[in-house]
Amino acid sequence: MRKVEKDRIKILETGNKTLSGFTIIEILVAFFILAIAALAFSSLITDSSRSINLIEERFLANNIAENLALKNLVKDDYLTSSQYDEGEETFLGMPFIWERELATSVERNRIEIEIKVFSENGDLLGKSKVFKEVFVQ
Repeated sequence: MRKVEKDRIKILETGNKTLSGFTIIEILVAFFILAIAALAFSSLITDSSRSINLIEERFLANNIAENLALKNLVKDDYLTSSQYDEGEETFLGMPFIWERELATSVERNRIEIEIKVFSENGDLLGKSKVFKEVFVQ
């Protein structure tokens, strides 16, 4: 026999370990760490997609608020309407609820128009405020 084989047999007979490898405990700990990392990563992906949806909703709501505010600046028929108005808009397939409030300032000859846009469950997503000068005779 060769010297290496004799040494190996001798080591195995004495009980000393020369073979290296992972124990079952080490493998289980590694799997546990990987499972925790996978759960954390999936949670991160879920949170990111929720954040993206909220950003999209707020962007669309702010567009609706700006459009309604500009529309109110151009037309004059809102002057005869009530101080408070509300309605619904659908933008890119998403429903929104809006509210309009008018506040007049006679001494400054202006009207403040505030538009607030909400989600279906009542969360405020966007708002816009504009001022229009009116001439009182």
